[in-house]
Amino acid sequence: ENATSSLGYTPGTVVATINMVPIAVTAVGATSGFNTDPANPGAVVNVIAALADGTFAVAAVLVNPSRFVSGNVIPIDFGSAFGGVWHFDPAAPTPTLVGFILNGTLRLDQAGLTPGAPVSGSLQGDIVRIGP
Repeated sequence: ENATSSLGYTPGTVVATINMVPIAVTAVGATSGFNTDPANPGAVVNVIAALADGTFAVAAVLVNPSRFVSGNVIPIDFGSAFGGVWHFDPAAPTPTLVGFILNGTLRLDQAGLTPGAPVSGSLQGDIVRIGP
């Protein structure tokens, strides 16, 4: 199903912890499309989580276009795919890089390449924190 939430993205679920403590998530969804930066071509999958404090966490994965195929399980290994997590505070002018996704996979159950085509699957991995 390609339903859209009130936030403008397809709804989903997130289970996340920091140091084994669950993160309070109030809404979650995902978007996908092609990166428009010619220096980093590929398909992009974003998982967006609205947090209880009014901020947002976004896990973004850039996928090698040849690997963006229904049924693929893609390693997040800086070759087939690269991922990171950013924190967005509506009161701040720019997002903050939280860390990189390592030891992860992106499973694509559906990977449509035309506008409006379904993209579904799951993302899992460890986040290696950057900075304090």
